[in-house]
Amino acid sequence: MKTRDEENAGTPVSYAVKLDKYVQENGLVLKDYGNLAIQINNQTGYTADRLNDGHWHHVAVTWQSSNGIWVYYRDGKEVKRATEPVAKGDYIRGGGHFVLAQEQDWEAEEDQFTYNPYEAFLGDMSQMTVWNTVLSSQDVYNLAGSCMNARNDAVVISWADFLPGFTGDYRKTPRSNACHFSATLRGYDTVYNAILPSNNHRTLHDVSPDDCGKSCNQETGFQCRSFDYHSSSRKCYLSKAYRDTVAVSHPDNTGYDYYELNCIDMLGVENQVISDSQMSASSARSSLSSAKHARANGIKVSNTKGIPDSDGGWIPSSFSQSQYLQIDLGKKMKVTAVETQGADGHNYWVTSYQVQFSQDGNSWSTLSQTFSGNSDNKGRKKNQVNIQARYIKFKPKTWNDGIGMRVELYGCSLEPEGAPSDMSSVKASHSGSCSPNPCHGAASCIAVPYGYVCKCPSGYTGRNCQTEMGCNVPGTPVNGKRSGTRFTARSTVHYSCNSGYQLHGASSITCSKGKWSGAVPWCQNINECTAGTSECNHHCTDFPGTFKCSCVAGYRLSNNGKTCHDINECSEKVCSHGCINRQGSFQCTCPSGMVLRNSGTRCEDKNECASNNGGCAHHCLNTYLGRQCYCKHGYILQNDGVACEEVRCPNPVHPSNGKYSMNGASILGNSVSFSCTDGYKLVGSDERICMADRQWSGVQPQCKPVKCVTVGTVDFSKRHITGSGNGYNSRVTFTCYSSYRLLGTAARKCDKTSTWSGEQPLCVPNYCPPLQAPAHGRINGFRTEQDATVGVACDVGYQVKGTSFRTCQQSRQWSGSHPTCELVDCRDPGVPRNGYRHGNYYKYDSTINFSCKVQHHLEGAREIKCKANGKWSSPTPECLARSCGNPGVPYNGFKHGSAHTYGKNVTYTCQQGYTLVGHRMRTCEQSTARWTGSLPSCNLVNCGEIPAPANGFRVGSSFTYNKVLAFDCNPGYKLVGTQYRRCQEDGLWSGAAPTCVATSCGSFKHGPSGEIESPNFPSSYDNDLYCTWKITVPTGKKVRIEFSEFKTEAGKDILYVFDTDKTEPILEFSGVGYKPRELTSSGKSLRIRFVSNGATASNGFRLTYSQVDCGGMLTAPTGAITSPGFKGQYPSNRDCIWLIHMPGKQIDLSFTDFNTQQSYDRVEIYRGPKSTDRREVNLSGILLPDGSFVTNNYMYVRFTTSAQNDRPYYGFKAKYLEYMY
Repeated sequence: MKTRDEENAGTPVSYAVKLDKYVQENGLVLKDYGNLAIQINNQTGYTADRLNDGHWHHVAVTWQSSNGIWVYYRDGKEVKRATEPVAKGDYIRGGGHFVLAQEQDWEAEEDQFTYNPYEAFLGDMSQMTVWNTVLSSQDVYNLAGSCMNARNDAVVISWADFLPGFTGDYRKTPRSNACHFSATLRGYDTVYNAILPSNNHRTLHDVSPDDCGKSCNQETGFQCRSFDYHSSSRKCYLSKAYRDTVAVSHPDNTGYDYYELNCIDMLGVENQVISDSQMSASSARSSLSSAKHARANGIKVSNTKGIPDSDGGWIPSSFSQSQYLQIDLGKKMKVTAVETQGADGHNYWVTSYQVQFSQDGNSWSTLSQTFSGNSDNKGRKKNQVNIQARYIKFKPKTWNDGIGMRVELYGCSLEPEGAPSDMSSVKASHSGSCSPNPCHGAASCIAVPYGYVCKCPSGYTGRNCQTEMGCNVPGTPVNGKRSGTRFTARSTVHYSCNSGYQLHGASSITCSKGKWSGAVPWCQNINECTAGTSECNHHCTDFPGTFKCSCVAGYRLSNNGKTCHDINECSEKVCSHGCINRQGSFQCTCPSGMVLRNSGTRCEDKNECASNNGGCAHHCLNTYLGRQCYCKHGYILQNDGVACEEVRCPNPVHPSNGKYSMNGASILGNSVSFSCTDGYKLVGSDERICMADRQWSGVQPQCKPVKCVTVGTVDFSKRHITGSGNGYNSRVTFTCYSSYRLLGTAARKCDKTSTWSGEQPLCVPNYCPPLQAPAHGRINGFRTEQDATVGVACDVGYQVKGTSFRTCQQSRQWSGSHPTCELVDCRDPGVPRNGYRHGNYYKYDSTINFSCKVQHHLEGAREIKCKANGKWSSPTPECLARSCGNPGVPYNGFKHGSAHTYGKNVTYTCQQGYTLVGHRMRTCEQSTARWTGSLPSCNLVNCGEIPAPANGFRVGSSFTYNKVLAFDCNPGYKLVGTQYRRCQEDGLWSGAAPTCVATSCGSFKHGPSGEIESPNFPSSYDNDLYCTWKITVPTGKKVRIEFSEFKTEAGKDILYVFDTDKTEPILEFSGVGYKPRELTSSGKSLRIRFVSNGATASNGFRLTYSQVDCGGMLTAPTGAITSPGFKGQYPSNRDCIWLIHMPGKQIDLSFTDFNTQQSYDRVEIYRGPKSTDRREVNLSGILLPDGSFVTNNYMYVRFTTSAQNDRPYYGFKAKYLEYMY
């Protein structure tokens, strides 16, 4: 089989059984050529082998029922043997169906097997055979190497059995390329009913596809890679194009097929199938740039210790055309393409090269073409070739800055696909002998890799053709019987027919050499009616194997099934009323006033209206045994039930400022409609009907003047009203203030329906469209309203060219022009005197290396990098004679002394907070040209750990230089001493250790809810209080506090609020003119501290606390707020509060998503956490708010949801940052 299908599972063969109610849909299945699996009776074994690689493979699987062990062979060799049994002890039931290229799935509702296109086989297949015995490994090897079947005695179904039953989308080839190893077309993929358009490079006439393939292989004028073949004209179109470069077209009914050379596999450089020892080169700059590093997509890397492992490719020791890179393929291969790539991490790549090839590594041939190479060090460039060789050389001709190469080769093996790779050697050492001929009779002997195969004459089977073949089951005639259950050679079966049938043909047949002596006879029906043997009284009808008598109408067949007697229909009540029986018939009668239907058995009512309208004046309706008279519209029936009299109502009256309309006269059943002139509204009945009492229904209507509700105002606008204010045709016009623009209709009118036209408009800030950030840049600032300014900044390594600040103008256009971000250029750093510079690219993040001439030492950095500020990371170094070179500088330290020549000294010191460890002074010695000692280090000062005070806690776990630890006390205690201690340069902590002393108030509080009051509340609190309360709720919850009372001495007696695990308060409150708003912690705890001085006291405070699951306190410089369950449906009855705090800064908040239920769920933004802080905005609905909202220091955000939530709303998301402009 051969396939490239990677989209479908693919099923080469399936076998399923249905016998009566027994269904087995996976009796025997080979499926999934991406991971070939075998199924036996719904149990599965996996080979873990992939076959959809586009190459021919011989596939064989054996299974033994006794132990359940299966063995998988590919291309004649065992690949996997089962370790776990499959269907052990089972057998595969007979009587089913084999299906090629499809799996069979049982559909119980349809009571049949169906097929899934996803499981279809797409590709080439040949020689599918199933045996009822386990083939040996040598049998499988012989099949793969020769397609010769040595076990023809055990075949269940063969390839020839499948061929007549093909259906669906398939194509039969003239011969099997699977067994014809030398066939040219074995090396091509075929796409039927397809063509590669507009790529004809040579045309051949009157040829076959095989001829065309040979010509393509031998073409020397260009690299032939494919051809289109037209079957009716026998024309062939050779092409150097292929599907990777041009799309295949599928025109309808053109007769074209497309063939493409499939010798395009990677030969193993990149994936290391080719070993390091098979890669060599003329030279290498170092071991890190040797030939083994020339693998495509190899990168410049270092190991976990920072030591380089690869320099990113092959780089020779010098750059000249004499250098080369050589690949040994291990054996002679067909090479169809070569591919190159530059060296990773360098500006080295080859721009042109030649290719040489050899069979033995000694004698070389050179392709005449010079191939184009790479244009950078990243991309891969492939060139087509046609070579058969073991050794390939790449010879650089030209290059950029230096030679650097990574390569790959493409092609295929010259050995036949699907056949055993060692077939030639096995044939030489194991091939069996056909002399003397081991085959019986006229059988011919064929030698195969292991042993021989006998080709049996017709009628014989067995390994040596020694057994005369039995016959197939001969079948049984319809309506007949067959006796005899043996179908072996020379056995006989006999035939007879069922009663009522006569046998035609031989009554017995005999099996001889696999064939029956005659055809199966057939049974013909005997017609008793024409033969005169039926004895039927009236009629006779013949049936297969029997006959049936019947009677004429009015007679019934007797129990003997032959004679007929009269039927008394009257006794069976066939008439609806009266009945008279007659011989062979009957007659029905009707009573007076009814007539007999056409059926003759049913009586129906007589239609009195059919004659003279039944005597009615207007209309007549027939009823059962009578009729009913009716009158026309506007009339009423008189007491005699026949005559009609007209009914009239008084003429209708026009309402003042209105009118009426009526169709027809004012008679019974007619209606009159009323309407008002414009500016008036109808009150009363708009329609009245003339009733039987000669009066109109309803009441007389009136027309009253139209009035609209008060129109209201629009924020940030002026309102102008004309007319009566809210009467008919009154108009109102809205005009927005400066810097605002109108959304909606500016003018509204009170119409005749008492409704204002249009909808109430909005005045919103005048916004400019959002700015698009330049490539490699960003926009700083969210505000887009009139007079707002935003900045344009570039990514690291880029700089702004053009206007970097832009302002939104009244025209709703931004000032200035759109800037760009250009890569930073550090410019040429120069070449040190007596030295070399390596690299000529000076843009951001590029690196330049330096080296010195012999007997010179580099003074300065060996490698410098272009930084984002446009400067090199270090100055250009110098190359000094009689120098030890730069001895280096320790991290966090300084080197004193810039002279590095013989006899000079340097000294070292450390930055503040670091201690020097090692040599403080080093000398450049002339005798060794090296510095004495080694480079010292600067270690960070460590002050050591200090414990938390008793009944208190410490915040901070770093004890090195300049780190600060904070201390505080538990509720019920007060800190005495230094709250903050810093690690100093001398290794000692600043200040003294604090202590916690007991106080008279404060405590630990735990959720889910509770209350906290100042001491003595509601009476005055005491002086000199220091009270701390810590509220804790379960993990995953947050603390909400709500003040009911708050009165303290302003600026003297202060309440502090500490967020979860914070040592600095986020809020402090004092005074009597306001109340703190509700607050929510960011985590599971919150601390409250109340401190009073020794002067005036007041009532204090009372607050309640509870646990919630949304909201928090935000102090980071940037962040986001999202509603609960954002992008899902947020919950009902929620109250979420966030407090954003940026000391000394303005806060800028903008919405990126907004979707809430209008009027029910809302977001409110306040300028701070006090009750006196003004509300900035109240938002609700599904429109995304324009622009951003700015407050000072604090921003208080509240999201409330109601119990009403009739459809899912996903909530909102808002981002905040420092307002910069």
